[in-house]
Amino acid sequence: MTDEYHPELRDSDPDDPRPVRHPAMQHAIRIIVVVGILGLIVPGIVISIMTANNTAQVACGLVVAQKAPDSVSYEPRFELAGADGPGWYCYARDFDGTETMVQALGLIPEVRWVPTDRGVSV
Repeated sequence: MTDEYHPELRDSDPDDPRPVRHPAMQHAIRIIVVVGILGLIVPGIVISIMTANNTAQVACGLVVAQKAPDSVSYEPRFELAGADGPGWYCYARDFDGTETMVQALGLIPEVRWVPTDRGVSV
């Protein structure tokens, strides 16, 4: 046996136009690959959005408690064209229904705690 002899290539013809697999099998493999890739990507995107939403809820609650304690409710929103660019913004709602933007929370919502001698400042 020589190095140039490959039994797996014995019956193949390089000029044969027929595909190696049946077209239905190729279609099924493509569908399986697309579904597999979506199964890897979509959960990561959904988890990232849910985590950012939950973090924005908590951060907005802390900011409103510190900066607008007289408001009756608050709501964080993701805005693409906000005052500080795309990101999360915290709005406080007063008793009469007016909304005030309290603070921009950023693209990834966060609140920085600054300790003071009277407590904690946001």
